[in-house]
Amino acid sequence: MSEQSLSEDEIRQRVREAMRRSQLQKAQEKKAEQRPEGALLPILRSTSSSPDLEHFPNVPIVPGTLFASFAHVSMTSEGTIGMHHVVEEQLGGRGVDELMAEATANLMVGLTAQIRGSDETPDRMVSLEREGYFAGSAVVAPDFHEWISGILEEDQLLIALPCPDQIYITGASSYWSDQLAQMVLDSDYEPNPLTPTLLLSEGSGLELVVEQPVRTENA
Repeated sequence: MSEQSLSEDEIRQRVREAMRRSQLQKAQEKKAEQRPEGALLPILRSTSSSPDLEHFPNVPIVPGTLFASFAHVSMTSEGTIGMHHVVEEQLGGRGVDELMAEATANLMVGLTAQIRGSDETPDRMVSLEREGYFAGSAVVAPDFHEWISGILEEDQLLIALPCPDQIYITGASSYWSDQLAQMVLDSDYEPNPLTPTLLLSEGSGLELVVEQPVRTENA
């Protein structure tokens, strides 16, 4: 039984529907191609060395001083780190709280704590290590203080961030405190986006102790 013949209006309507489906499919394919590869991670940014936060969704870590933005991070075929920073135009309705939850969960995968100390130096120090880089961003984790203070049995923590990939923590009055401060001041990390930083954590938040002075071109 043959189909009933279509009117010109019906033919035009079917053509328009087919074109819309085709355009929608192309838009979805283009969006998939543009989606950055790699895990979403929090990226520490110091206002002293990376002040332009206007286009980056961010969360204040130490208000006015230290922030966390976001980037999709992966290893390239050349063995280098590939980063695609998240900008406001890419949020797609997502809020920074949702981004932070996903980024923090990704960061904590594979993060390990190494405890240092000896009979000669009974005070202990913790270093956090992560194969996928950016171990320093662990300070943004909501349970960071409780986790590390439980390991060190200290209420006041001194946190050294000599570069984004390294983080060292000890008790605020421990043997290691001066070494951590010197580690920050002597760091040879190029301060962008993070300035080498020493922080104090007492459970209610983070406080800046000292930053490495930002170098000038004439210095």
